[in-house]
Amino acid sequence: MMKKQTFVLFVLLGALVACTSATQTTQPAPSQSPVVSPEPGQTLAVCLQADFPAAQSFADNLPQIETINAIRTLFSLPGLPLEFIEMTTMINSPNMDLAVALYQDAEGRKYFVEPCSNQVVEIDARVALSSISSDAVPLSQEALRAKAEELIRGVIIDFDSMQATLSYEEGVKGDYFFFNWRATGFTGFMNKPFVQIGLHKSGELFAYYNTLDQVALP
Repeated sequence: MMKKQTFVLFVLLGALVACTSATQTTQPAPSQSPVVSPEPGQTLAVCLQADFPAAQSFADNLPQIETINAIRTLFSLPGLPLEFIEMTTMINSPNMDLAVALYQDAEGRKYFVEPCSNQVVEIDARVALSSISSDAVPLSQEALRAKAEELIRGVIIDFDSMQATLSYEEGVKGDYFFFNWRATGFTGFMNKPFVQIGLHKSGELFAYYNTLDQVALP
């Protein structure tokens, strides 16, 4: 009798384990979310300001600082110490709501990093314009254009193949030259995705924007 009871107990335990295992394998993990590939024209970034604390530790910021250092080297900007200022919004982004982390160097240059991709999407270096010597040799507009294209190629590896699909314009305001490439054929955005280089007549970079990588291009 004892053997029969023991056998029945084992059978019941086995059924309970099998049922539990089946339940565990069919329930999705609550922390997982489906991966959706964006259609052409959709925004890629999904980070929101609420996803990031107002103050971050150096360890949290390290990937962002590394990408700032990389673009500073590329653009010949000084590698001064950086301070995390705040999470803010990039008004010139496609939907005017792109969450970005703002860093500032010891001389006041501002670097805006999109925290999903750790990409520098904006540089505001106007604060350094006052330190440019009045004796600095001005470059021709053709030379400045060539420099702007060189800087863009350093950031966007496939720029040469993309260039034909972008509308181009340049402008001059006194000593300041602007070179812009905008994506065409987009609807539904407040601002068309674009990349811009702003150069002083001496060749000093004072402005940079790049939101081309924030949308899925057609």
